[in-house]
Amino acid sequence: RQQAEDWFRFAIENGHTAANVALASILIGDALGAAGRFPDPQTGAVDPRAIEAERLLQAAMEDGQPHARYFLYRLHAEGIGGYPVNLEQAAVHARAGAEGGLPALQSQYAQLLMDGLATDSDPLAAGRWARQAALANDPLGIQLWRSFREQASAEDLSRIEHRIPDRPGSD
Repeated sequence: RQQAEDWFRFAIENGHTAANVALASILIGDALGAAGRFPDPQTGAVDPRAIEAERLLQAAMEDGQPHARYFLYRLHAEGIGGYPVNLEQAAVHARAGAEGGLPALQSQYAQLLMDGLATDSDPLAAGRWARQAALANDPLGIQLWRSFREQASAEDLSRIEHRIPDRPGSD
């Protein structure tokens, strides 16, 4: 593990921003392993590995690394390493990742839209994103799409399956 971290740091120092995402994933894994210890009960401090992971991911995102959005979503949605949960910020990353074609974030964004968490509830848009994720074999996307199909009207299903907009400017 340490050797992998050293190699990723070396790659980062040499301008390979994909290594930012790889190293951040290790740091997030470490922070997940320290669950319950952060935030520090006395100081409120966040796990420094989560802070470093966010810094690495922000740089990777700015350099166009799409998978950085996935880990940023998780940091904000789950509060990894004692990070403050911020569903609004998580939704920003989920939507951008969904629009960027990441099936895992398409399904997460669909879930946020279905539940009305950090965004207005929009079942039709949620169905569209769930379908996209399901078509890419994302397990959550498949589950959400099945659930949506069971509850949706024939008209809504037709709109989604034939990509007919329900209103101008909709997702």
